[in-house]
Amino acid sequence: NVGPTMDVGDVVVPLCGDLDKRQILAQIGLYAGVEYVICEIEEGSDEEGTRSLNERTAILRPAYPLRPHLERSDWPISLPISDVPLWLSKATYEAGTVLGTLMLAGTYLAIASILATVVRVVAVPSE
Repeated sequence: NVGPTMDVGDVVVPLCGDLDKRQILAQIGLYAGVEYVICEIEEGSDEEGTRSLNERTAILRPAYPLRPHLERSDWPISLPISDVPLWLSKATYEAGTVLGTLMLAGTYLAIASILATVVRVVAVPSE
């Protein structure tokens, strides 16, 4: 989770497994699985005035144009970093996608290999 360490200019991908929370985030303009560029970070502080990572607020916008029905006129948006359960760097997100794709392809290849070993189509010539 790069939430506590992300800085201005970083490209991050928010992820959220809770569908209700994901819907709430989408209503304010933050879509899970979309790359965002951090435009600004506002540091929070607690009662004693010391820096508090949980109170950081990110001002961000998508890293690329989205489909017309997802585009919003109010970007960049501002939200507390703690509102999103998991922030991934772009590299980590892409590495996870590649690993998942390779595992899926390997699974299909293994199933095909087992089926090719077990099932044989044989033509027996008859007289």
